[in-house]
Parts: sequence; structure tokens; C-alpha cells
Amino acid sequence: MLEVKSQVLGLATNMVSQLVYYRNGMERQKNIAKFIKIKGHRIWYQDIGQGQPILFLHGLGSNSLSWLMSVPMFCQQYRVIAIDNIGHGRSDKPDLDYKITDFVNYVEGFLDTLNLKEIYIVGNSLGGWIAARLAIKRPELIKRLVLVCSAGLQPWPELREKLEKVKFAPRTISETRSMLSLCFYNKVQYVNQVSVVISYLLRNLESNHKTVEKVLASALDPNEWLDDKLTKIRAETLVLWGQHDELMPIEFARQFAENIPGAKLEVIPNCGHVPQIERPKEFNQLLKIFL
Repeated sequence: MLEVKSQVLGLATNMVSQLVYYRNGMERQKNIAKFIKIKGHRIWYQDIGQGQPILFLHGLGSNSLSWLMSVPMFCQQYRVIAIDNIGHGRSDKPDLDYKITDFVNYVEGFLDTLNLKEIYIVGNSLGGWIAARLAIKRPELIKRLVLVCSAGLQPWPELREKLEKVKFAPRTISETRSMLSLCFYNKVQYVNQVSVVISYLLRNLESNHKTVEKVLASALDPNEWLDDKLTKIRAETLVLWGQHDELMPIEFARQFAENIPGAKLEVIPNCGHVPQIERPKEFNQLLKIFL
């Protein structure tokens, strides 16, 4: 059953990708969707363009589709790589603890296998947490770091209580609607019935509920938090945030920017937790200027 779901998901996401690329003036893309084995497990990724590599890392419960509005902008000048993190999307979903260090080890293995160094890395939410930890562990791998509404800092008690009530692995239409409502500022456009149903169907095709639940459990470990580690980051860093992020409030953006040496902060108005989807034009422009 899981294999069938994986095939359907692969077909659906490929169709969506090609449609987005076509609408952005790109010809049909061939041979950009690939699998690579890391630690014995398949990691799915898209690899398109030439030049300086940019690696995009998505957030919890999401997949590389979240970067579709950025790929056409950057693949004309850069080598753009967008992966489905282990346990997500079309990548394998082995029985791991899914600690942040697990994700870091797989991304590290991915870069080493492809012999990529001094890359630009852009991470949203969980992806930012992974990217920051990798920048600390292997500074020679990352030249520029972009943290987009990044997770990884210790939440204050009231926020922690709020986050613990969020169904990040929604199993019903109602739970999906509630989760999307927290992700987007523009509720009318992004939390309508069509968007909710599509998100619900995709998440059930991906079957990543156990992954998400394990990540949430491991995220409570203070050893995984970034608070006392940010000063160790040496990569040029952009902290890019949605002004009205309800999951990772703007206070976190300021904490990242103040504690990472030389970091620059940019805030996108009228925007929530996923600016690359909600405000792609502004997001891409700020990213382009930084890179």
C-alpha cells in the first residue's frame, strides 16, 4: 500500500512541478528528479541548473514542493537542489528517532556523496534548524546560510503550550485547516476549502505522520536547541522572516540575528510562516540580493 501511495505521490508532484516550471517560462524539464542512497536509504531530490549550488531544505511535514516558486527564479543562474528530507515526501521513511542530528547526518551524507562544498543553503522552519546545525558541525560545507522562519530556539512557556496543541501531523480535514491557519497570514487565499483538501490528500499520500510525531518528541530535548550554539556559525547569514509568523514569532528572528555573527535580518510584511509560498516575489527578491 505504501509503495502505491509513493507512486501516486511521485506522479502528482511531478505533474505539479512541470506545470509550475512551464508557467514560469521554462521548457519541460527532464532527468531532474533523482534518488540517491544515503546510509542505505533513498533520498529524493531535484537537481536543475548549473553554477554555484543552492540547497533548499523544507519544513516539518512538508516536502520540496514548497520551493516550486523559487526554483525557476534561481536555476537560470545557480545549480538548484531541493530535497525531500529523510522521512518526508518521496524519500524513504525508515524507523529512526528523527532527532535533528539524524536529519543533519543525512544532509551531510548527501553533500559528501555529491562532493558539494561551500554551498548556499536555504532552510525553512525545520529545514533552517537542520541547516544551522550543519553550519556549526561542518562549516566548510556552507558558505552562505539563509534561515527562513527557522525553528530551533527554546520557546517561552506560553508559546510552548500553544505549539503543543498544534496538530503538525493532521489526520482530519479539520486538523489540516487549523494547521494551515497557523502557517499563513492570508487566510482567505491559503486556508480555503480547496487548499485544505489538497493539503490533506497530499499529507495522507506521504504517510509521514509517524515521522512528524517523532520529530516533535525529539525537539523537546534541550541538547537539540540552537540557543547557546548560534555564535559558532561562521557562514554569511540572512535571517528572513514573515512579519506575522504565528508558529515561530518575530522575536525568534531577532534572537537569531543578534546572536549569529554578522547576520542580516529581513522581514516580509503581511506574511506568515512560509514566505516562499505566501509572498514568493518578495521572498525571491530578498534572497537574490543576499546571494
